Amino acid sequence: MGWMNKEQLIKKYKIYVESIGENGVETGDMLGIRSSIEYISDKLTVDEISLIENCDDVLRRSIGTVRRELGFDPKSYREEKNIPKSHWWWYPDLVMGVKEAERKKVLSEG
Repeated sequence: MGWMNKEQLIKKYKIYVESIGENGVETGDMLGIRSSIEYISDKLTVDEISLIENCDDVLRRSIGTVRRELGFDPKSYREEKNIPKSHWWWYPDLVMGVKEAERKKVLSEG
């Protein structure tokens, strides 16, 4: 993936989200980029936050497709990489089919 600046990360994330269902092996990259954006979230403008939130909405609605496209077990990967539950996009196996209000509860449980 290589180093990307904030604008490149956001642009790439948007492109990936718009291509859900066609991503295949790049699905893991999309989730990694979303994590990178989360780590710099304090540097995002209001417009960038709005764009990310819109992309996240699409990602949430497509989480079943994302899970199928991922190509590896997300639970093992999360454990290996110690991915926090605040990065909900890495938890498709837990949030698939769960309503938004319940998603936060599911991810807050041990």
